[in-house]
Amino acid sequence: MGFPEDLGKLALVKVKNESVAAAVEAVVSLQVEQVSQQEKVAPKEEKKVAVVQWVCEMCTVINQPGGTKCHICFGQAPASAYVDEEAEKAKQDAEDKAEKAKEERLAREKELAEARIKQVELQK
Repeated sequence: MGFPEDLGKLALVKVKNESVAAAVEAVVSLQVEQVSQQEKVAPKEEKKVAVVQWVCEMCTVINQPGGTKCHICFGQAPASAYVDEEAEKAKQDAEDKAEKAKEERLAREKELAEARIKQVELQK
């Protein structure tokens, strides 16, 4: 019939094998239903992608962020030049949080060390 097999089978069941013409009409109506259901589903948000600094694989020139073609040989940017902005932001946030926690831990350790030194001095 020229339609997807699963739709053909559903159409034949729907029309109870009456005729090919009835099955074709049923397939068309099933396709319309599928399309309308797909339209009801919210489209996925496209990820925001940024192009970072990258090295051209053809001429080895270092290209600046934002460009998708080499400024010397016009070669395409490799896949590694494209990054998911949300993922990069999450990664940077995690690194910042870890750095802040490290700084706080070092400050607490310094305070404890200073307190121990004062305690030792008082005991003398």
